[in-house]
Amino acid sequence: MKSPFRHLRSDLFSHISLCTYALFFLSVMLPPSALALKQSKQRSGKCPRALSAPEQNILVVVNPSSTGKYMEGGIRHTETNGSKENNFYSVAVITRPSPSWVFDGLNLDGFDRVYDMDDYLSYYHLAEAMKADLGSKTGKGGLNIKIVPGTQTAIEAHTKLGDLLNTGQQNQPETLPFLLSKGRATEALGKKNIRVPKQVEATEESEMLRFLENTPGPWVIKPPNSSGGDQVVKAYTVKDALVAFRNSIRQMNADRNINHSLLVQEFLRGKEYAPNGIMVNGVPKFTEIIAYDRVEVMGAGNLYKSITVLDPNSLEHKEIIAKLIPYTKRVLEALGFKNGAFHPEIILDPEKGPALVEFNGRMAGGSGLPYFISRATGVPIMELLAKSLYRPRSFLEHPEMYSLQSQVAAFLIRCPKEGLMMRPDLEPFLKNTLGKALMKIIPYVDLNKPLVKSIDLDTTPVLVVLKARDAKRMTRILDSLESIQTSGGFFSST
Repeated sequence: MKSPFRHLRSDLFSHISLCTYALFFLSVMLPPSALALKQSKQRSGKCPRALSAPEQNILVVVNPSSTGKYMEGGIRHTETNGSKENNFYSVAVITRPSPSWVFDGLNLDGFDRVYDMDDYLSYYHLAEAMKADLGSKTGKGGLNIKIVPGTQTAIEAHTKLGDLLNTGQQNQPETLPFLLSKGRATEALGKKNIRVPKQVEATEESEMLRFLENTPGPWVIKPPNSSGGDQVVKAYTVKDALVAFRNSIRQMNADRNINHSLLVQEFLRGKEYAPNGIMVNGVPKFTEIIAYDRVEVMGAGNLYKSITVLDPNSLEHKEIIAKLIPYTKRVLEALGFKNGAFHPEIILDPEKGPALVEFNGRMAGGSGLPYFISRATGVPIMELLAKSLYRPRSFLEHPEMYSLQSQVAAFLIRCPKEGLMMRPDLEPFLKNTLGKALMKIIPYVDLNKPLVKSIDLDTTPVLVVLKARDAKRMTRILDSLESIQTSGGFFSST
């Protein structure tokens, strides 16, 4: 028997299909500039400023973290000599949410225009909207558009938009997979006889177990495309490795990527360093070499305890730098990386030498750390970034590495167990304890609520940025803060 509602169902489905096609047609045919204007008003709360010059410097920051905000401000200041001239225009592009510690409370009002990838069908449609809004000419004699990634989530958009907008700042096409997956970069380097850890990128437990059988522990298990130390676990036993694998596989990580696989590496003994810098046409300038001190927390893996910038003038640091710089140059060349900021993470074994464990095509420090490093050390990081984008010849005139005016470091206050409260007088307590050594207190979580046990930067309560006249003084400061951490002095007794 035929249903009496068959015609109604048919009409209903027809209407749904018609609406679907109509929405698709509008999304394609609606002027891109109109979508961008709508989004800009929603995000920034104001109409975007109009372009006023035929040849204008335009900076596009994709997924601007706090560092992205400092990029925008620093580059604007450099390009306009500190004035508010209308020959510089900044754009924020949001492709997808980034870690909460990056985006929570981030104010985008400083940008002249904001685009949201959710409003566009593809990078092509977004690029066409930007061309329509910013000017149809993006080559010689037109608008000078340059793009920088604010976070790890921005790497793909940075590359694809750069090609579509003809920015002329992209790396070789084969370099992109190395920037999107940490495992691919180390695998490629291993094939070129550059020292890296043994590893496997496992999608199933069986793949990992085969690797563990043939590789002495301990092992490091982590997502191939995340940041901030998220879900990085050091496993001493097969049981620990299985727990770590099961906790992370097919789960969302801090960069809002699903872990379809996990990178399992042999644990390399030695200290971790990051020789960060900026590159133009294959010529690198090293902005800061960071030394990481880690602490192991049961059930939470390895956490950063402190971050220190090495001083090229220090006798203690010179030998370390002399090993890291040539190795980093080999890595950059092997990966075909020629343009942009770079943030490699390297383990230095006193006997075996350096080995890359991660490579990132972005600036380090989602909390704006490069800005504070620049302020304390005198290294013109933002000026170098601006010149790499808009004045490459001037960039090449800078030295390969700068001496430091003062020492800079960052200390991470960690929460050792669930439910603790941060002491209510934390800020005055730190100011009184550290005096002029205190540069900035950066909270990652709501300090007025019970804290979650530290697992990564997403749950680490506070970053304390410090400066000192020399490395020895900084070591004493960091040791005193670690003593307070160990004694529970950062937390309330109630």
